[in-house]
Amino acid sequence: MSQPYIIVVENTTNNHIEDIKLFDTFKNNGLPNFGLPAGVTVTMGIQGVTYGQLLFQSMSMPFLTSCTYLKADSTEQVNQTFSIKAKDTNGNMQNIPCTSLVSPYQPQGNVLQASCEYIIDGNTVFIINNLLPNSKFKIYIYPSQISNISNSFF
Repeated sequence: MSQPYIIVVENTTNNHIEDIKLFDTFKNNGLPNFGLPAGVTVTMGIQGVTYGQLLFQSMSMPFLTSCTYLKADSTEQVNQTFSIKAKDTNGNMQNIPCTSLVSPYQPQGNVLQASCEYIIDGNTVFIINNLLPNSKFKIYIYPSQISNISNSFF
């Protein structure tokens, strides 16, 4: 398995926040807080790398993933669902609901695995359906292939 992109999403408010939309780089590039609601912060779990750098890389070097791990401080947060919305410039939309399960390799209540295949590019939206109050949520996205202009995987 490849090295993961580790995204840390935090709700610093006392309220539930619904439909947290990550990525969607072509739409959110240049917006304050990358178009995220007030009280939501997104950082990377890799020192020296910013969420903005991941967004820019996903525009020029899209990647395919088939394994995503979710980790949270509480089982209630980690059990929240997420989905992927992908679109192309022809207007074609693809909705991918992702179901998370306890991984046989990580039998911890606060770590789940989603085995859905999706591509992250500038038009992909990763939606966390509900972020609990004062919670932190880590997303480990393991790319199986990364596009490279000298060696495309498409």
